[in-house]
Amino acid sequence: CADCALRRHTNLVKIFIHATEPFRMERIRAGKAGNDPKYADLSDAKLLELMRKKDRERWSYYDFYSQKRWGQAKNYDFTIDSGLLGIPESVEQIVSVIDAFEKNGGEKRWLQEESRSS
Repeated sequence: CADCALRRHTNLVKIFIHATEPFRMERIRAGKAGNDPKYADLSDAKLLELMRKKDRERWSYYDFYSQKRWGQAKNYDFTIDSGLLGIPESVEQIVSVIDAFEKNGGEKRWLQEESRSS
């Protein structure tokens, strides 16, 4: 996972994008999440079961390799619920965060403040 591969890098923004299950199901059914059209014909119960199975796989993989809890806000610099604002506005917000980070010199502010006080 990226947390392991990039753990020594300070010039990055760790982002977690999440959404409610109904929003995710709607996007899957509409084929907007890069999904196979076969998902469009699944019952709600079956689609929910598959989504939760995939989430458990992600959770297990992330937790095992990073020694952290997948989805916990403290493991990320920025989290966003893409269903709250919609995809286009969520993308704009993410770009805005990255632009501000780069404008700040591409380094985490707390690292800069820590090095000044040393």
